[in-house]
Amino acid sequence: WADRKLRAMPWWRRLLGRLAPQQLYTLRAERRLFESKALRAVVCVSQTVRRDVLRHFALPQERVHVVYNGIDLVRFAYRFRTLHRGRLRNEMGLGDKTVLLFVGGGMRNKGIFETLAAASRCGLDFELLVVGKDKRLDAFRGAAETMGISQRCRFVGPQPDVLPFYAVADIFVLPSHFETFGLVYLEALAMGIPILVSKAAGAADRKSTRLN
Repeated sequence: WADRKLRAMPWWRRLLGRLAPQQLYTLRAERRLFESKALRAVVCVSQTVRRDVLRHFALPQERVHVVYNGIDLVRFAYRFRTLHRGRLRNEMGLGDKTVLLFVGGGMRNKGIFETLAAASRCGLDFELLVVGKDKRLDAFRGAAETMGISQRCRFVGPQPDVLPFYAVADIFVLPSHFETFGLVYLEALAMGIPILVSKAAGAADRKSTRLN
């Protein structure tokens, strides 16, 4: 994550970032942990994480395992979407628009700017629903206005229940710059929604998106 984050910065900020005391301390602590002789096994939540661990630390492959995350398939069920989709779309005033859904905090890392840019060029009669908490929401709203799509974007903030938003969505979009897994991808798939995911997310693993 540190490598990917620094890669997008100017050279002088990359240099300062790599020499920052907190960064050096964290990297040293990670190396001591992963290369300790007392370490018996490493459990990763995706193949992406496993590859990163093996690339950065001197560990035998047989000691690094993958156990995928799971979700509650009773709660996140396709039948909820089929039963309530029409009513909820009417209540939200969505009509026949194609609804794009973005769910997550730390939205810059989750790819909100890329999502807005892609939506502005997609050519669909769309409405983008952005669900989640972020202290930079005003900046994201400003970006949508600059791109000329502010009237088609709703930043609804954090929600106590995201199920209604899954129910009305047609496409789930979350092109994260880095994510070890991301439960929201499986939640969307369980609700019958196709997902757009970047290769940088652990959910892009072929096996991780199986719901059986």
